[in-house]
Amino acid sequence: MTNEEKNLLQRLKSGALDGIVGDLLETTGGSTVWYVIKNGIPIQYKKGLGGSFLTARRTNRLTGCFMFCING
Repeated sequence: MTNEEKNLLQRLKSGALDGIVGDLLETTGGSTVWYVIKNGIPIQYKKGLGGSFLTARRTNRLTGCFMFCING
């Protein structure tokens, strides 16, 4: 590992790089995706347009769907 990589990992771990990374991305389906570094951990967030999902015997409708994926 190079010194530059070690320095970058130390800064990531210390929280110096926390915040939004890059620009918002809109997918072809209309969802918005963005990336955040929080407490040194890269997190991907996605907000969809909405829709419905089935739970047990009921269909639930959403006006907007929000989810996050830690490390991808």
